[in-house]
Amino acid sequence: MEYKNIDSQHILVRLDPNDEIVTSLMQVAKEENIGLAMVQGLGAVKKVVMGVYNVPEQHYKANTLEGAFEMLSLTGT
Repeated sequence: MEYKNIDSQHILVRLDPNDEIVTSLMQVAKEENIGLAMVQGLGAVKKVVMGVYNVPEQHYKANTLEGAFEMLSLTGT
């Protein structure tokens, strides 16, 4: 993983193959003392865990997919 500050409010992060997305972003947040952020991303993954929360049942269901998948957008806060 590499990252650099673009300006006072933007950081560009490039992950290497096999880097875990959330772990890597949490590392940047810790190193840069970031408490709240908006994340946007683009790229490809080999394994993804997608989840949905069923509100009426109050249950989270995770779905794991393995293979080559292109992420057209990743947005979160």
